[in-house]
Amino acid sequence: MVAVSASDGSTRWASPFPGAVTVDPGCSSRPMQLGFWASPAIAGGTLYAAAADGKVYALDPSNGATLWSVQVAEPTPAGRGQFIESSPAVSTALGKLDVGVASAIHCSEVDGRVASVDLNTHEVQFANLTDPGAHTGADWTSISIDEGASAIFASTGTGKQPPILTATSLGQAIVRLDARTLSVTGHWQNPCPLTDCDFGGSPTLFTAAGTNFVAATSKDGWLYVLDRDALAAGPVWKYQLAIVDPSHPNEGGSATDGWGTLSTPTFADATLYAGGGHTPAPDDQPGSVVAFDPASGIVKWRHFTPGYVLTAMPAVGDVLIVASSTPSSGSNASWLEILERATGDRLAIFDGAAPTYGAPSAGHGLIFWPFGDGEARALVAAHYR
Repeated sequence: MVAVSASDGSTRWASPFPGAVTVDPGCSSRPMQLGFWASPAIAGGTLYAAAADGKVYALDPSNGATLWSVQVAEPTPAGRGQFIESSPAVSTALGKLDVGVASAIHCSEVDGRVASVDLNTHEVQFANLTDPGAHTGADWTSISIDEGASAIFASTGTGKQPPILTATSLGQAIVRLDARTLSVTGHWQNPCPLTDCDFGGSPTLFTAAGTNFVAATSKDGWLYVLDRDALAAGPVWKYQLAIVDPSHPNEGGSATDGWGTLSTPTFADATLYAGGGHTPAPDDQPGSVVAFDPASGIVKWRHFTPGYVLTAMPAVGDVLIVASSTPSSGSNASWLEILERATGDRLAIFDGAAPTYGAPSAGHGLIFWPFGDGEARALVAAHYR
């Protein structure tokens, strides 16, 4: 992990986090050096990170020194190669840090679960999301926290592992859990019949027209919006953002190839924004961003992007920051667009030389744009309009 100066990009400190994920040799004979897939989080003056060695770390943000760490995943064959792709969700009010646990490789699916770490005692609780005798319910998205309701929300995947998905399964589902006990208090399972209908977007919590909603995107290409206090009732509304690969119509979406979506929705100023890959006919565009009335699902505007929208889209001031890429095209191209949030009009566009798999971030007059080749770019945007 590296901390850099916002003013000139120089390195402030760098801390190594060695660790590899290993699975049964019949699946993969080499240790997988995966690095960080989860974004770090700062809360209460502490930097939190989830590393490939299966540990959650609390760090001093001034120098990268480890304050404490705790094991929440087993990255060995004994744990089928558990891996944390879920960025830490931290609530100092509840005194908890929550992450999801998923697999590192498809040939070694894991038992999905949520891990909750007490910030004071560092004790770990687990909620098992898998079906008996199966390896389902992996949570590779980030947890969302409703502090007022003392609830957390997870969006899960791996629903099609044997046995056959049942009505009580927590795979390919939006799941509500008690933030203190981790007991499941509600869920809705996506009835999608495709073989890969993972929820790839983290749950977005918002309130509109007096209703508490949760929204998430699926690799089937749809955005689902539910009453988070009544998940079992199913979606209040839904919208098809992207299509699945027509040459493999039963498989579900591969977002990095432009099929389906795993972009976490954004809520700001009474508008919900969502993006994805190849748009349905007759548009047939590489990707899009859509702005919705959050309570009804009525479309306010649509904007077609030059690539597939793979990441979350920060809303800052009057603008929406949208990264899109075409990693499957062989060009490794990416673009960063600055959109007017009220209208979807494009204010600026920048070209990148590598795909963008991590969401851009903004603050202190800068937009930080990371690339899949390990490089990053900082753009000056002093006023964000």
